[in-house]
Amino acid sequence: MSKESKVIKRREIKQRGIFDIESLYKELQSKIKEMSYHFTEKEQTAKTTSKGKDHTIIFLAERKFDDFVKFHIKMEFWFENLNKIKSDNKILDKGELKVIFSSWLEMDYKNKWNQNAVSSFIFDIYTKYIIKEKIEDYYEDKLLEDSNMLYNLIKEKLNLI
Repeated sequence: MSKESKVIKRREIKQRGIFDIESLYKELQSKIKEMSYHFTEKEQTAKTTSKGKDHTIIFLAERKFDDFVKFHIKMEFWFENLNKIKSDNKILDKGELKVIFSSWLEMDYKNKWNQNAVSSFIFDIYTKYIIKEKIEDYYEDKLLEDSNMLYNLIKEKLNLI
């Protein structure tokens, strides 16, 4: 069975104001693909309330880094009280937004080490002692760098930087 290591447990961005959801979506999707990640929209829901629309979008970016480690970055967008407005001849969205951001490593995503109890035990020794520094100083650092790049892109598109 594969083993996960959290890199970012939970990071939030909150914004109340005017933003361009369509532009944010397109730029984020483009950047994820540019970074060699596979982009998946895991969930999208919308409902209308008396104050506007509530909208949820959950993205997952995944990348097989090598034969041992796979990177995962999850972004949950929670829009509330959305209303369309016209500004500078553009249709934008006004409302509240919360982005919940997390990322983790998945080691042995091909399940090569989970053949039996002995190989599982060796896998634990291998990850906890033999390559522990490589996991922390190489894999986690690279995933953190990628995660921060996407996190900062979202903040930039929301005019928070």
